[in-house]
Amino acid sequence: MERGQEAVMNPSAPGTVPEFPPELLAADPGSAVNALMRETAWSATALGPVHTWGPELRTAVGVCLNSPFPMLVMWGPELAMVYNDAFVPILAAKHPALGQPCAQVWSDAWPVVGEMLGEVMEHSRSTYHQDLPLMLQRHGFDETVYFTFAYSAIPTSAGVGGVFTVVTETTAQVLGTRRLGTLRELGEARSAQVTDAGQVCATAAEVLAAHREDTPFAVMYLLDADGDVARACGGFGLAGPALSAAGPLPPRVTAPAAEPGQEDDWVWQAIATGAPQTRTGLLQVLRDMVVDEAGAEQAMPVDTAVALPLSAPGTGRAHGVLVLGVNPHLALDGPYREFLQLTADHLAAAVTDARSREAALRRAEELAELDQAKSRFFAGVSHEFRTPLTLIAGPAADALADADDPLTPAQRRRVEIIGRNAGRLRRMVDTLLDFNRIQDGQLSPEPVAVPLGALTRGIAQSFAPAVRRAGLELTIDCPADADAFPVLADPGMWERIVLNLLSNAVKFTPAGSVRISLRITGQEVVLTVADTGVGIAEDELPHIFERFRQARVPGGRSHEGSGIGLALVKELAALHGGTVEAASRLGVGTVLTVRLPARPAGGASPAPASHSVVQDYMAEALQWTSAVPADLPAGAGSPAAGTAGGDTVLIAEDNADLRTYLATLLAPHYRLAVATDGREALDLARSLRPDLVLVDVMMPRLDGFELLAALRADPATSSTPVVFLSARAGQEAAAEGLAAGADDYLVKPFTSADLLARIRSNLDLARLRNHESAWRTALVNAMQDGFFVADRDLTVIEINDGFTRLLGYRASQLPWSVPHPWWPSPDTDPEGYALLETALEVIGTHGRGRFVLPLRHLDGHRRWIDVAVDSVRDRDSTGQLLVGTLRDVTTIQLAAERDAALARLARLLSGANDSTTILRLGLADLREHWGAQQATLLHFNDMQVNEVQFNEVQFNEMHFDDMHFNDTVTDGDPGPVPVATSGSAGLADAGLPPPEALTAARAGRLFMRRPLEPDAEPEDGGGGGSGGGGGGGSGEALATGIGVPLFDGTDQALLWLEFDRPRPLSGDDRILMVQLAAHLQRALGRARATDEHRRVALALQRAILGPAQLPEGFAVHYEPAGAALEVGGDWYDVVELPGNRYGVVVGDVVGRGLAAATTMGQLRSAARALLLENNGPARVLEALDRFAELLPGALCTTVFCAVIDPATHTVTYSSAGHLPALLAVPDQPGCRLMGARSTPLAVTAGTARPQSTTAIPAGSRLLVYTDGLVERRGEDIYIGIARAQAALAASSGADPGAAIDHLCAVLLDKDQRADDVALLLYHQT
Repeated sequence: MERGQEAVMNPSAPGTVPEFPPELLAADPGSAVNALMRETAWSATALGPVHTWGPELRTAVGVCLNSPFPMLVMWGPELAMVYNDAFVPILAAKHPALGQPCAQVWSDAWPVVGEMLGEVMEHSRSTYHQDLPLMLQRHGFDETVYFTFAYSAIPTSAGVGGVFTVVTETTAQVLGTRRLGTLRELGEARSAQVTDAGQVCATAAEVLAAHREDTPFAVMYLLDADGDVARACGGFGLAGPALSAAGPLPPRVTAPAAEPGQEDDWVWQAIATGAPQTRTGLLQVLRDMVVDEAGAEQAMPVDTAVALPLSAPGTGRAHGVLVLGVNPHLALDGPYREFLQLTADHLAAAVTDARSREAALRRAEELAELDQAKSRFFAGVSHEFRTPLTLIAGPAADALADADDPLTPAQRRRVEIIGRNAGRLRRMVDTLLDFNRIQDGQLSPEPVAVPLGALTRGIAQSFAPAVRRAGLELTIDCPADADAFPVLADPGMWERIVLNLLSNAVKFTPAGSVRISLRITGQEVVLTVADTGVGIAEDELPHIFERFRQARVPGGRSHEGSGIGLALVKELAALHGGTVEAASRLGVGTVLTVRLPARPAGGASPAPASHSVVQDYMAEALQWTSAVPADLPAGAGSPAAGTAGGDTVLIAEDNADLRTYLATLLAPHYRLAVATDGREALDLARSLRPDLVLVDVMMPRLDGFELLAALRADPATSSTPVVFLSARAGQEAAAEGLAAGADDYLVKPFTSADLLARIRSNLDLARLRNHESAWRTALVNAMQDGFFVADRDLTVIEINDGFTRLLGYRASQLPWSVPHPWWPSPDTDPEGYALLETALEVIGTHGRGRFVLPLRHLDGHRRWIDVAVDSVRDRDSTGQLLVGTLRDVTTIQLAAERDAALARLARLLSGANDSTTILRLGLADLREHWGAQQATLLHFNDMQVNEVQFNEVQFNEMHFDDMHFNDTVTDGDPGPVPVATSGSAGLADAGLPPPEALTAARAGRLFMRRPLEPDAEPEDGGGGGSGGGGGGGSGEALATGIGVPLFDGTDQALLWLEFDRPRPLSGDDRILMVQLAAHLQRALGRARATDEHRRVALALQRAILGPAQLPEGFAVHYEPAGAALEVGGDWYDVVELPGNRYGVVVGDVVGRGLAAATTMGQLRSAARALLLENNGPARVLEALDRFAELLPGALCTTVFCAVIDPATHTVTYSSAGHLPALLAVPDQPGCRLMGARSTPLAVTAGTARPQSTTAIPAGSRLLVYTDGLVERRGEDIYIGIARAQAALAASSGADPGAAIDHLCAVLLDKDQRADDVALLLYHQT
């Protein structure tokens, strides 16, 4: 037995410390119950001391505590409790309760569970309960909760020792399911098609009343029309006093501002703020007022209610407010509030739906009433029309028939027009009256025995002249056997059915045929009219039989009509018990079919055919096909010379009578051209350029608005005055026409004097505008600058002579749409195209701007143009126009670019003293300035060429990462050798220029390689040497490469620029190229002397650095801050001493550059000599103190001097103000050598220096360094030392050389470092 177990079994055993048995604890170290198990005084509980617990109890407790599910063990007669961590949330405020009797802990639930536990203890019967409701006090109030659990007996040798239970609280699931069901019922109730919002509230109250577990009571308030008062319209669960005017929830709620201090203020706040309002403290106010489902008082003590606004979905506008009581036995938590909000949302949506349906129903009733009123009005007006119609048509017919006093031919034509249109008007009046009588039920057919075959043939034959006049083929298919069986029908109605169908077919069939057929069977009469016309769109087809609905079908003969012809056919067919249907396809034709029941006439005699209205229908149809009046001086499309003989007026009218009337009226005054539809009018306007267009708004092919838009869009006709003729009266119609761009709007009927006056005034205004336009054109053309006008799509629609002078394009070539021919191409001039895109973006955003752009002349050369653009509103439309001016600034632009390029290159090269930097800066700048793919410098080795060596150093500016250098250029190499290149290719891939370029360079001439001409002749500017160059007088040319000679007085070279695509180069460009090359040439010549001095200095500097060959175990790295020198003020040294020891010195002289390097060299030599004399580190530093006093620049030098003894694994060191050395020992934290510290050299001369010895175990690494390794701008130096210490520890597995590389990679940051760096690493084996 172990000691801990003995202590538990026998706590009084001497020398033992009681420990709790681990098998009675949870395995989870974070268990909170474990601590309670240890702390509980079990001897004071019914379970007794732990050592007395039997194996059954121990097993049950162990299983319970280690279960992830809520578990409870109740043991012994008192059912003392042991539970696990998962059971603690169920206990809530009853926790902790370890060892306490169950009846005491669960006293509130004991009336329910006590009997169940008794059954288990007495009879060993297990029980299972699902979602059992219990009333518990866990959070300070009586809470209704739900559990699923099972009671199981724990058997012992003496019987049942206790009860084991696994518990799951299902409160959230039960409440969620119940509330989801409530919301589902609310949604089902919402689907009812209800139009009364009050009924919606009553239905919702019924649903909620059936679920009072969540909503003990509810009151619904709806706002009145003004939104000032909310009235209760439904509710449940409250007795009468609660809803009285003096009660807490009165039937009427108003804004608090009107009646402040009322109990219902919180209810109104929900409406005013649109946010739920919670009211507590209602227990006393609602005492005895909450009732159950039967209406009796109940004891549910509701203390809290929530008022939720009923907001219309998507608008936020409140319909009212819903007040819901809160169950006092449920926590008002997030899910409960979400359920209440969803309840309010359902009710708000239902109220919104009801009100929307109510509004729709009200609108439908109003529209029906309006329709009836309209029909009554038309009927009344139509009756009133009959008297004046009789007085118009009667005298007209009398005048035409008067043989005693006949009319002159001109007067006869006028009276015939009156007669025809009076008949048309009479037919329209009759149709309107028929509609009204049908609607009122006053029109019914007068059936007589009719031989429909003969009647239909007669009607069709009477209408045939109109069909033939339209150029159509008419087929009449009415077999004679149809006459053998007369049927009962109203012949007048049948006549109108047939004529409406035929006239409709002619109207919408420009070419082809019309077929009418009749079939009579024993049951049915079928009339079919088919045409090969324009057809009807599928979306229009269902509506063609609606009253006043006229399908807008392009290609019809006329747009005239009231839209009631086919509607009348449907109504007349219905009066006979029949139907009408249509089938149509656009571009194919239409078939209209009328079906009537064939009612036999019996022995009745057939009625004679009258054809009373055929002439009226035919007269109207003839109007659609009438040509231009024959007695006009010229035909349609040819201007007819009137007596005035000046201005030309184009008449566009599809009605033949009105067209004849207008032509007769205007012929004495103007030259005329006449068109029968909009398309013909547009063609005539473009060919004849009339002075004025008189156009009807409603026309086939193109209506008046479409014709107007086409005229305004054409620059040739955009200023032509257009006068609209329309039957649409009213200010709105006139405003619409004028807004569309018409110059005038004349409403039918009009007088001849009014028409002539309008035409005369518009022609006068047009002449004035044309005069102003001529002045404007002369003024614009007089400008020296270019001028242009463009529309909103950037299409250039006007230019002046200055524009032509600048770019070569003429006004006769207008218009120019984008892309304009003078724009730079994205292929040949990507830089210019980028400038253009930027300018277009600015214009698109701001509508104005000023830019300098490279534009292309008609002959191909490029010019720099100063372009100024602004926006103006087009006076003839609502759109915007762009107006711009152009000025040639090529000379100024090129001069500015040349000066900027020269200044930039001079500035870049002025601070460079070595050839490496000069070539980096110069080649990169030239490549970027000229947009070259590669810039390469080549040396000729047939002359004396000095050795040039370059370092591979990366730069971040100007794409220096593309630089490549040749460090193997030597005398004697054959041919030109690339020395340096800038671009994406390396030296090996840069490629050589053609031999002609080399020949030109030797002669001091510029060379250009032309596209597709690899053997092009060199461009000879006529000069040689350094001044040779190119072509100021040469024109612009495309080049894929250009070579410029360089000569610095000793060596000759070639600068070669390679382009990835042909690039235009003007004579000024070539001059600039030579000037830039001259700057580079002078800088290289200046650097030649500097390079020679540097080579000498470098040789001397290498001599004062530490040894190149190091003893085993050592690794060093040195890096100066400046690029010009290889040494600075920092140094390192390793000296081999007697006894296989090593002297180590790392120092840092104040300052940088050559002066610091000179001082460093002397100090290094002195330290090496002192170490070789077997001085210890302290003695070395004391001697260096005295030497530094005499040496200029040595004051404050920091030095770390050490002697390493590999045999004894020690290092002895002394530090003169130097940073601490770092020691990394395997498997131990790193340390810093902080002992033996003193002041820098010569600060306190004559003072003894301290010395310290430290062990360096095997595998250790010692790092000595200068401050350049750890210093960073704006950072504490100790942060850098810690970083170095971590990097040293991370390099433990590498050899010393690799470790040094790792330290440099991690710690050296070229952007942050501003000092020399020296570091020395020693590895102890």
